[in-house]
Amino acid sequence: MNVSLIFGDGHLGRYLVPILVDGGMAVSVIVDEETALPETRHWENVAVIREPYEYQSERWHRVLSELQTDVLVDLAGIDLTGTYTEVRDTVSHLIGCGNIRMYGPPQIIPTPEETQNPPESEEFARRYRDLLGIQGQATHDGVPFTGIILSQIAGPGGVPIDLRGGNNPDTHRAHADGEPVRLPTGCNTLLAPCDVTDAANAIYLAIIKRETATGELFNVGPPYAITWEKIIGIYETAYRRDLIVNTIDWDEFFADHLPEAEANYVFREHSCPDIVKIRTILGYEPQYPPEEALRRGIEWMRKTNIL
Repeated sequence: MNVSLIFGDGHLGRYLVPILVDGGMAVSVIVDEETALPETRHWENVAVIREPYEYQSERWHRVLSELQTDVLVDLAGIDLTGTYTEVRDTVSHLIGCGNIRMYGPPQIIPTPEETQNPPESEEFARRYRDLLGIQGQATHDGVPFTGIILSQIAGPGGVPIDLRGGNNPDTHRAHADGEPVRLPTGCNTLLAPCDVTDAANAIYLAIIKRETATGELFNVGPPYAITWEKIIGIYETAYRRDLIVNTIDWDEFFADHLPEAEANYVFREHSCPDIVKIRTILGYEPQYPPEEALRRGIEWMRKTNIL
């Protein structure tokens, strides 16, 4: 089986490639022109196509129209509609990935595979419309399609969520050096950092179980979610120091500390996917609880001198 990965050089792709190679599949990756790829045995025979993934790019669409593959996995979802248009007559399975925030601020916890509220970001809103549109169109066209919705990715190879809600190594370093953590008073939102190995295994299951995965939209995440209080405790152990936590009024937090909606989202909205469906249909069982996923990410930062 030939499998091609769009954005295969990213955090998730770098874990998915070895799983596919060990599964006996021929793998190709479509990556940015400047990307440096791993020099390990799993990547020795991986075919590389270098073309930036850009929304509604004619060059990008031309690359896809010439692609010869059995399975195409779009790990980024930048232009899923364009991707589908170019490959629907040539691939035997298309997998499109998205982010849990595409559902919008949740009404149900854990969050099932369905719209909750309008997404706050127009980009997330567009991508979710595209995903649902392709799900319906592919069913009509008889094209095997699977949607994968991911929670936050953690684990080795990427910077885990920091205590300002981003993925900034400078923020990790600042708090590890003793900068106080600021939280809104009574903050109890739930987060579900998913280890990159588990996320990669979920996509692998969708590939090898195409018949049962076709037409479905699956959430992927860890076995449970945790609070910011728990995350702070994990990072105290990982940073090897006690952290000073200053709680401030919600209005002050959002007006002065983190005014950007993109940054403060995880402090005011739960991000906790319901993974019952993928467990039931594909037999997905995450290996790493969120605490371990975060610890593995911090350990990787230390080993690579990022922290």
